[in-house]
Amino acid sequence: MKAKKFGMYLLIAILYFILAFPFAQLSFGGGYSQIRFTNLISMPAGLLFGFPGALACALGNLAADICTGFDSYCIFGFFGNLLMAWLPYKMWHSMFFFKEHSLAYLESLGSVIKLVCISVVVSCASIGVIAAGGQLLGGFSFAGFFLPVALQYYDFSLLGGMLVFQICLTIFHIKPQIPKAAYRQNYKKRYFLVDYILSACIVILSGVLSVIATGAEVRSTPLITGLCVGLLIFTAALALLPMTRGRRTKEHADMDISPPAVGIGAQFVTFFLSILGIVLVIFCISILRILYADFVYMAGGEGDVSVLWLRVITLIAIAGTFLIITLPLLLKIIQRKIINPVLAVSKYARKFASGDRLEEDRLVIEPVGNELDDLSESVNIMVDDLKSYVEDIRRRTEKEEKLAAELSVARNIQRGLLPGNWTGTGFDIVPYIKPAKEVGGDFYHFSTLDEDRVFICIADVSGKDISAAMFMVETKTLIEANCMLPPEQMLARVNDILSKTNPAMMFVTAFAAVVDRKNRQMTYASAGHNPPICRNAGEVKWLDGEADFVLGPMEGMQYRRYTMEIADDFELFIYTDGVNEAENQAKEFYGNDRLFEQINTAMNENTSCRELIKTMEQSLEAFTEGAEPSDDITMLALAVK
Repeated sequence: MKAKKFGMYLLIAILYFILAFPFAQLSFGGGYSQIRFTNLISMPAGLLFGFPGALACALGNLAADICTGFDSYCIFGFFGNLLMAWLPYKMWHSMFFFKEHSLAYLESLGSVIKLVCISVVVSCASIGVIAAGGQLLGGFSFAGFFLPVALQYYDFSLLGGMLVFQICLTIFHIKPQIPKAAYRQNYKKRYFLVDYILSACIVILSGVLSVIATGAEVRSTPLITGLCVGLLIFTAALALLPMTRGRRTKEHADMDISPPAVGIGAQFVTFFLSILGIVLVIFCISILRILYADFVYMAGGEGDVSVLWLRVITLIAIAGTFLIITLPLLLKIIQRKIINPVLAVSKYARKFASGDRLEEDRLVIEPVGNELDDLSESVNIMVDDLKSYVEDIRRRTEKEEKLAAELSVARNIQRGLLPGNWTGTGFDIVPYIKPAKEVGGDFYHFSTLDEDRVFICIADVSGKDISAAMFMVETKTLIEANCMLPPEQMLARVNDILSKTNPAMMFVTAFAAVVDRKNRQMTYASAGHNPPICRNAGEVKWLDGEADFVLGPMEGMQYRRYTMEIADDFELFIYTDGVNEAENQAKEFYGNDRLFEQINTAMNENTSCRELIKTMEQSLEAFTEGAEPSDDITMLALAVK
């Protein structure tokens, strides 16, 4: 970064060196003052790079003076060219004509006029230093040097200096050097009146010296000497005064001071300065042609050409000043009709989007009689719609949070209805349930009928919402109340009761069984449920028997009873369709084949019921790979001890 900045400073010095070579045919009386195009870059170099940029300009000019013949007057030339770039930077960041102490650049009529005023003071101060030095050393007259060169600086500032600076900011996006300490201070009192007094004194002294020294000999009179010394003192004081002065109340060391973003105001100013520069160039060419023809006719071709150029730059200064005062009226209209409304809309929208506190509920701008009026109204409509939408989202969020809390309570209640871990003897029973949502329709039940018999049941209610949970509670209660009946009779009675109060035509699939370890027998019945898997006498297989109709939709259904003899190694695995129909990211089902293979492997390895359930849980998680569950997952494993 430092190497890049140094390269930029070196480029400025080289460019200044090239432009500083005098044009002999464009020199004024005495040969000390010439038309130099360096004035196009001195102000932009200072405003962009501060003191290093100003020093680069001064060194480039000094190098050119050394090449063309160094003398004592070059010292004053060095400091004069230093001030041409340093004073615009210093005054821009310390003197505020139209607004409070805040960072801004060329983005409005006021900022343009401010820079014009700075150009007047800088031309008088910097050129006055060189002219006063020449007057004091007896090399040339103050007026003979000051008038043409000061007018040049002023003309070139209007003609191109401001435009070059604005192009560097808005087009090339060069980040300017900013005296951050000058903006991080909060002042109770600011002592900057002295800046305005010194600026006024410099302009007045320069004007007085120009009048008094006009036509006078190079040798100074005491009055001229005193005025020159005073001008040098006032200029040095203005240049050396610190930027941060006053009674400070607070310093924001962590404040981010960055150049203002290039906005529509800055773009309009760039366009305005471009038009102004073109107009002044055309005016300069026209005036030069008119005056040159008149000059040749009056002087017979033997007149002093420097007088011609002095007239030309004087007329340019007058015309430029007139245009800079009159043409900004157009910019003022544009600013009022376009820039200000657009900035107001942008500021309001930015505050609204960032969530900052709005000073007004609605965007209010002065009617301008164009499409921006419709834009402001559209913004208000959009803001009202967004506020309504946000309020609707807030109400919905509150409802959802309330519902989530209620569902959490319902889930706890639902979990509380299910039996906990098996604590009986003679059997090993391990259940598992994972609802797809906060509450679900799956459930299981087991209970001891006597010391040798146990009742087990697993069921799946259609749906996965609140209605399924409510239907599940009703079904679970009926099954638990009738579990002493044989499985087929229990299912028939539950079905008859459910079908009488089931206008939504919900249904339940269920598998119920009674395992008798003393008589080595299991009786079971199925109401449309998935077939269980069992291991019996060393063989793992699907349980025999077709499933009957589901519970709930139709009254009077009959269910078949199945009986099987069980061996000492009997083990049973029952589940809901959330297991075999589990989906992965590719929308593939877990499937019955994968389910049977996993259970077959686990049962043949003589795993416990808990290990069997754990194996199935891990297998399902590996298969689904984080996919959202499509259905409740419920499993139950039973083994006879």
